[in-house]
Amino acid sequence: MAEIHQQRNLPFMKKSILLTALIALFMLNIRAQQAPLYSQLYFMRMLYNPALTAYNGSTNLWGFYREQWTYLPGHPVTAGVLGEVSLWKDQIGVGFHVYEDNTDIIHRINAQAYYAQKIHLAKDHILSLGFSAGIMEAHVDFNNAIASDADDPHLLLAGKSGIAFDMNVGLAYQWKKLTIGFSVPQVINTQAKLADQLNTTNYSNKRQFIGSASYEISIAQEKFNIEPSVLIKSGMTLPLQVDGNIMFNYKRFLYLGVGYRMDYGVSMMAAVRISKAVTIGYAYEYPIMKSVTYSDTHGTHEVIVGICFDKWMKKKVKDKDLLKMDHKIDSLMAKNDSIQKALDSLR
Repeated sequence: MAEIHQQRNLPFMKKSILLTALIALFMLNIRAQQAPLYSQLYFMRMLYNPALTAYNGSTNLWGFYREQWTYLPGHPVTAGVLGEVSLWKDQIGVGFHVYEDNTDIIHRINAQAYYAQKIHLAKDHILSLGFSAGIMEAHVDFNNAIASDADDPHLLLAGKSGIAFDMNVGLAYQWKKLTIGFSVPQVINTQAKLADQLNTTNYSNKRQFIGSASYEISIAQEKFNIEPSVLIKSGMTLPLQVDGNIMFNYKRFLYLGVGYRMDYGVSMMAAVRISKAVTIGYAYEYPIMKSVTYSDTHGTHEVIVGICFDKWMKKKVKDKDLLKMDHKIDSLMAKNDSIQKALDSLR
């Protein structure tokens, strides 16, 4: 999410109590939350580090939907889609990410393109450098605000929108099944200006810093796999936040996981992969904050659906290889025929 600063041009403004605006700001600023939160980052790692775009050499398309604190009016709702493609024999990863994030009267749409360059330092040692860039539109809808003074001229104005450039950078190091990453979301601190005749509102994206580490432990020739991971976040307006997760999978078909977000909540995750192509996942977060209880929020729900295209792409590559081989065989046969004709002419 982001901070909102207002520059008032009028010498005096009527006092209003914007209940929904306060709820929105409460949700935006509790624990100084800056960007949408996700539970199932195990499957969508590029969301927190662009250097991990197609990090495992896969080509995927993901859709996600998340409702946070469902019992609160105007609670955050995030929905979007992302895609990642591995190119040039897994030397490059490219992708995109589009999402809509709504919190009461504040609405955002963000669209970005991703690029990751993989550098093979030595056997099993890979350094990845990545960035994403795009635009963000912020919209504040005062028409839906609940205020004690319904005649406040600021509330009579239509909703205001502004557009700003957004950019994330990151790097990652992989050694066998160990992955360590560092990223800087919203690196350039851009602002979307929402202006009208009465005032100007600056919607600011504040720079963050994210460190991550994960290690997959395989048992019985990768029949069982366990991956603990940690995510550490901080920033200009974000206090230190630590996320810890453990994901277990059986034959990369059935996934079960648990997570803990410091001073925030615990999560439970489950996913299934069908025909090595379609993954369906669900996560539920239970709040454990001192200031916000379960009876206040009723928890958080998150659903993801993904399609892996590796199965079809490998078949396509195999078909191309077979076609090339057929061409070579045809060429050799043609040469053999010409040699045979030459020999016959000499007899």
